[in-house]
Order: sequence, then C-alpha cells, then structure tokens
Amino acid sequence: MVGDLTYTKRAFLSGILDFITGGRGARWKCRRERKKEDRYMPIEPIMRSDDHHSEKHRRIMDMSGKDRVGVLFIGDSLTRRWEDNPDLWDEFFGSFRPANLGFGGDTLENILWRMENGELEGMNPSVAVILAGTNNLGTRDNAYILDGLADLGRSIENRLSDAKLLVLGILPRDLDETGMDYCSRIIEINKGLQSLCARRGYAFLDPGSSFLTDGGRPDRSLLPDGLHLNAAGYRILGPILSAEISKIFRPAYT
Repeated sequence: MVGDLTYTKRAFLSGILDFITGGRGARWKCRRERKKEDRYMPIEPIMRSDDHHSEKHRRIMDMSGKDRVGVLFIGDSLTRRWEDNPDLWDEFFGSFRPANLGFGGDTLENILWRMENGELEGMNPSVAVILAGTNNLGTRDNAYILDGLADLGRSIENRLSDAKLLVLGILPRDLDETGMDYCSRIIEINKGLQSLCARRGYAFLDPGSSFLTDGGRPDRSLLPDGLHLNAAGYRILGPILSAEISKIFRPAYT
C-alpha cells in the first residue's frame, strides 16, 4: 500500500511538471543527466616554490634556440627522466631537435602553471608530446584528471597554434606504499583520454601494455619502484614514441 501511494505521488508530481513545462519535463531531466555526465571542472594552475622547480624553470626560460625546437616533451618525472638516459634520448629523438620540459613531482596544476608562465614563449614546435596525470591519482578522481588534461591540452594549443599534440595514456603503476591499486582507474582514464583526443583532434598513444607482465601487472623489471621507468623501460618506450612522432612531424621541420 505504501509503495502504491509513493508511486501515485511520483506520477502526480510528474504530471504537474509536464503541465508546467508543456510536456518538456522528461526532456529537461535528460538534459540535466547529460550535463552531470559531461561535468567540467577547470583546474587552477599552481606554482611550486622548491629550489629544484625554480632553478629548472629559470633554465628553461633562459634556454637558447627555442625557435628551433622541433618536438617538445611536456610532463612530470616520467618525461624528466629521459635526461638520465641521454644516449637513448639522442638515439630516438635527436633528429627531431627535441626539448624536455619534464619536472619531477609535477601535478597537472604545476604543469599548467609552467605553460601559462612563459616556458612556451618563443617556441614553435611541430609536435608537443604530453605525458601527465599520474601524480594526481592519489588525491583526485578520474573526472578531475580528465578535466585537467583537457585544460592542459587547451593551454598548450592556445600557445603553440602550429603544433600537433600527441597525448600519451597514463603509464601503469603498481601498488603504492599504502597498498592503493591504480590499475583499473588508469584503464578508465585512458579510455576517456582517447575519446577526448578524438574530439579535440589530438593524436593519442597508449603504450601501457608494453610495461605489463603476462598477468597484467606492472613489470618490475621495467618499473623497479612500480612507477618510474628504468633504462630498459625507456628503451622500449623510445621506438614506440618515435614512430608515432614520425607520423605527425611536419616535413618543414626536418
């Protein structure tokens, strides 16, 4: 009886809504649900004040030959650590005249701050490679990370109007020190990121399967700490990434 009464009340209220909206109540509900699904949360750029960040930011700002950079690599420590493997960097990317704008520990907010505070000035690369988002997994949900990557892409696009953006999926991560497992979240984020790139006209590459064991877990022989690639990992990533860059690198820059 109570269930019937509740149903009757819902039907009565639905009828009133349809009367008020001229029969548009159901359509209004659909629009409201779609708006919730397509929510957008712009991120705020955040400056880091540690010495490492300040010193490297100044070094990039003062870098010579910015106008000759052909491929720009933007990201966090996973990008920065190419600097620890200069032979591989030169082998796979040297012909593109690359520049590395990777900062260890950077979140999406930190990278966005750098893009909006001068690091791209004077540059006109053919390709901008973005690998970011893993440092937000511990504090932000999937939707926020996708919104942040969308903001980062838009900021770079606005400043490097001639560049083709190549966005990499977040690489696999093993359990962190708290036992948190990010694998399923990374898969879902990368699916959303692929859709985002398709809508925006960005190139997308998800090389993550190359760093998994047959059992589907992050391969510790390539990611010793469960997060960062070693030289063997970069040797695998290098040719995959170089081949993708070659597809979109403009001949004018060769």
